[in-house]
Amino acid sequence: MLTSSLLALNDVKGVLDRALESKFGVKIQCADPKSAIALRARLNTYRYRDRKENHKTYPVGHRLHQMSEYDILVMSIENETDIYIRKTTETDITVIELPGPQEGA
Repeated sequence: MLTSSLLALNDVKGVLDRALESKFGVKIQCADPKSAIALRARLNTYRYRDRKENHKTYPVGHRLHQMSEYDILVMSIENETDIYIRKTTETDITVIELPGPQEGA
């Protein structure tokens, strides 16, 4: 079971902070696939717990109420052992409106 304490996840906070400070993100090389999966879970757990803490800390209407500054980061495992933590931007996606039933599918 993953911890619910932010203090127990302080090491991953440093990694997430580094990703935020970088222009595009960071890459972490893990020893094996199991380590990569475990670390990604810890990174996501920290972000989840940070959101919960911010819910208590910030009032409704504040930009961090129920949010985390780390929400702009996307974590993925590539090549089985590399964790990429990338910043997302609106330019990363293309939104295409779906046609109606008469316009064809």
